[in-house]
Amino acid sequence: MSDTVIIAHSSNDVTRSLSAQMTEVSDELVILESGSFEDMELLASEYGCALLLIAASLCPQGPTFQKLPQDTAILILIEKESAVAYLDNANILSRNCTVISSSTSPFLLQHHVLLLLKQRATTLDLLQARKKIAAMTETIMNSNQALHTQQRYMDILSERDGLTGLYNRRHLSTVLRQEFKRAKRYETDLSLLLLDIDHFKDTNLIQGHLFGDFVLNEIAARLTANTRESDFCFRFGGGNFVVLLPQAQINHALKAAEKLNHCCSTKDFDSGKNNQTITISIGVASLRDSRPQSPEQLVNMADRAMYQAKDRGRNRIQRYQEANEVS
Repeated sequence: MSDTVIIAHSSNDVTRSLSAQMTEVSDELVILESGSFEDMELLASEYGCALLLIAASLCPQGPTFQKLPQDTAILILIEKESAVAYLDNANILSRNCTVISSSTSPFLLQHHVLLLLKQRATTLDLLQARKKIAAMTETIMNSNQALHTQQRYMDILSERDGLTGLYNRRHLSTVLRQEFKRAKRYETDLSLLLLDIDHFKDTNLIQGHLFGDFVLNEIAARLTANTRESDFCFRFGGGNFVVLLPQAQINHALKAAEKLNHCCSTKDFDSGKNNQTITISIGVASLRDSRPQSPEQLVNMADRAMYQAKDRGRNRIQRYQEANEVS
């Protein structure tokens, strides 16, 4: 089933331009155009709305978008001087919503649209999960089963990093032990990449922590989009990330690291308000190549290789064995 995109803007020329850009995103999108907030709400109620692309000038004071479906992704085009008012609006921040400058380039606009549509799929899953949890809670009210369901839900939340949505460091310990044991048992390989954002402290200091959070989320999205379904991506802490590659030999791990390094360094990180080139340094270690005696030692080996990459100038990949031979 095709997704419906509503473009709400007072200028017909801008609306046509945005429609053309949405067609480049996907020719399966159904694109509807509106010149007012009220007309947009009528279209959404009749045809549904997967993505709303709306000019801030059409929004009433303190927009809540209550008549839109809960899973609608929203992209608001604003002028720079009105950014603060939208960033402080709790009703907007509680939805799958992005606020960008009206002068954002078509490439970055399409990039934001794709991210919002992908996040909408996650939102749909979450909404369905909430409905199931609500139904289960009602059915097993005042029973021990309700407590078990709640505990499982909390366990799932405890596995995720609150900012990026990636698996957290605690879950890394669990998964790494399992994969390390499995690789030993079946005599397969296991590789680990440890990534660190170059000069991340300086980025937070100069651009601000809001942009720093944007960088972390964007890197998490790029890692997820550029790894295999069988791989695991973790937020390790601060500006550190870990990618675990089951059944991947060292050569494959190095190629995977090159792909991740390339996807981060070749496209600027643009939040709409701030823009910066971000690079990463990656340490690589594997079970057969590095020969760790424990899961913890595999992480330490990748960590040492990562610091070797930093010492050699950053924005590079370092294999643990090479780092060990140099030292």
